[in-house]
Amino acid sequence: MYLDVEGEVALEPIELAEALGVKPEAVSVRIGERRISVGFDPRATTAKEVIAACLTRLSVRDLTITEPAIESIVRRIYEGGLSAEESAGSPLS
Repeated sequence: MYLDVEGEVALEPIELAEALGVKPEAVSVRIGERRISVGFDPRATTAKEVIAACLTRLSVRDLTITEPAIESIVRRIYEGGLSAEESAGSPLS
């Protein structure tokens, strides 16, 4: 998920994880100049909860939600990097 924000960008993964009540490993945050990329483990939380937590902490102008390509998930399963059970929830991007 990508968030285009206004003003100063300050969102730490640990802060987001605490707000969601999940382990820090369940979220990832990459900060650009005016864009934040947020990844999360759907087995630990939902997109709705992540969006709500971000909206209360940031001045969001636009939101883009992306899903991993099915081809990359299938490739990881066949390469042994992702079990079929793990593929039920998309991995962190």
